[in-house]
Amino acid sequence: MKTTIAAVPALVFGVGDIGVGRKITFAELLLYQRYNDRDPLEITVATGSYDVTGWQPGYGIVVNRDNPVTQLTLQQLDGIFGSQRLGGWEGTSWHPEYARGPEGNIRTWGQLGAKGEWADKPINVYGLNLRYHQATEISDRLLKASDKWNEQLRIYANFVTPDGKLGRSLTDDLAKDRFGIAYIAAPTRNLPPELKIVALARTPAGPYVPYTMETVHDRSYPLFDEIYMYVDQARDRSIDPKVKEFLRFIVSREGQEAVQRDGKYLPLTAAMVREQLRKLDAPLASTSE
Repeated sequence: MKTTIAAVPALVFGVGDIGVGRKITFAELLLYQRYNDRDPLEITVATGSYDVTGWQPGYGIVVNRDNPVTQLTLQQLDGIFGSQRLGGWEGTSWHPEYARGPEGNIRTWGQLGAKGEWADKPINVYGLNLRYHQATEISDRLLKASDKWNEQLRIYANFVTPDGKLGRSLTDDLAKDRFGIAYIAAPTRNLPPELKIVALARTPAGPYVPYTMETVHDRSYPLFDEIYMYVDQARDRSIDPKVKEFLRFIVSREGQEAVQRDGKYLPLTAAMVREQLRKLDAPLASTSE
C-alpha cells in the first residue's frame, strides 16, 4: 500500500491482515464499525520520532523567544487553540460532557500570567490546514476532538517551492510575530532562532516537561505521537494466530531493537510493551475500551 489511508479499508475489504500507520480517523473507524459491528484491535508498536519529519514526530508548542511564558498546560492549550463547544468525541461517540463555554477561551497573554507590555496583547494563533492529519491530532489531543478552533486561527499548508525545498511559511511568519503561538511537528528541526519551545504539563500540578529525545521516548512529554497496527477480530474477539504471533514479535525485545536500529521511530517503553501484550491476550480487547 502506498499510503496510510489504505490501511483500515484494506482490513475492511479483506485485502490485508494488518493496517499500519497513524491513529485511525473518525471516518476510518466508522467504516470498520459499519461493516463489522465492532472495533478493530489497536496495538501500539512504536513511539513516533523525535525530529524525523514524515515519521510521526512529536508536537512542540512554539512562541517568540522574548515571550515571558515558558510553560503551559494542556487545558491552557485548549483555551488558546480552541473555542466554546457543545461537546466532543471519543472515537465515533459524541460526549456532551466535553462542552465548555467562552469563559474557557484564552485570547490575551495576560490570561497566561504575562505582565507589562504583554498583558493586553492578543495571542495570535498559527496552525496547519484543518484537513491535515496534524490538525486532527491536535484537535483530538487538546480540544476533545472538537472542530471548534480559535476564531482567529491563521491556517497554513505544507508545500514545495519551485527550487524543490519544503516551504516553511508558518515558522517564517511566526518568527516575525512577537505575540504568536503555533503547534509544530518535529519542532527542533530547523527552528528559527527567534522562536522557542515551551514546556508542557498534563495538569496544573505539573510536572512541566520540555521537548527532548528522552521525554518523547519515555512519554513524559504530553504531545508525543505513536504508530499503530490495526487487526481484524472475529465475533468472539479472537485473532488469527499468525497475525497474533507477528504482533508479539513486533513488541518483543527483538522487534523493538529493530525499531531502534532503523532510527526513525522510537521504541516503546517496557510499560507500553506490557500493555500491548495484555491487549493481545485479552479475549474482549477492543479500541473502545
